[in-house]
Amino acid sequence: GFGTNGLATASFNLSIDYADHTDGMAVSPSGRIYIAATIGVVTQGVSRLRPGLARFFADGQLDPAFSGDGLASPIPAALAAQNVWAHGVLVRADGKPMVYGIRYPGGGARPKFVVCRYAVAGNLDPTFDADGCAEPTLALIDDGEENPHTAIVLPDDRLLLGGKAGVNPVNPDHLDALVVMLNADGTLAGGFGNSGYILLRPPGATYSEIVKLVRLADGRFIAIGFSDLSMFAVRLSSTGQLDTQFGANGYALVSFSNLHNLQQT
Repeated sequence: GFGTNGLATASFNLSIDYADHTDGMAVSPSGRIYIAATIGVVTQGVSRLRPGLARFFADGQLDPAFSGDGLASPIPAALAAQNVWAHGVLVRADGKPMVYGIRYPGGGARPKFVVCRYAVAGNLDPTFDADGCAEPTLALIDDGEENPHTAIVLPDDRLLLGGKAGVNPVNPDHLDALVVMLNADGTLAGGFGNSGYILLRPPGATYSEIVKLVRLADGRFIAIGFSDLSMFAVRLSSTGQLDTQFGANGYALVSFSNLHNLQQT
């Protein structure tokens, strides 16, 4: 069987003010199941949000070899005063899980990227950005949103993330689709795109974001997203350059805007 009567559950139960919110799942090469969540904690009398990670055996039972009880929610000192949301979880070939999401620096500031890597025992991995959590900030505009929605681990353990970023200082809600690459140590991969990232915007769009990334067998990438005008796909080289031979000037556009004209038969 799986779990208890077919249901596997976990509760961090660290704060009565916020219910654990599941944000992603991944399966390790050994068959362990990781569930990422955003959880509530109380730190020095202040309620905060943290990424939480649960590890289950393949039969749905929590794995006590992971942080003692199957549940881990460590946070480095640099993020202790911030709210941190999980958006998803990945597992490397060596079994180390990674949680990506956003952090809110405080003072009403807009969200920024955060990626945390854990050892297989559940503690933060100090070989990743020194304290286990990387906080790449592009600072394209003052207080611009930088928000990841999807990610993949590459064969060399670099990380590719897709999402959106603020680029218009007059209107911060005008966002471009964004693809970012991190090295295995958590630093920006300078040889990818423009010093580690590439911005994408379909023609005429004022808002766009990436929701899915795929690595092709030849090392190129497909990024899929949507804008305020249509869905779209782009193809990128292994070094983060837009392939203008793909679609129309690099963008394959798809729109179902005329579906309301179809008659049911």
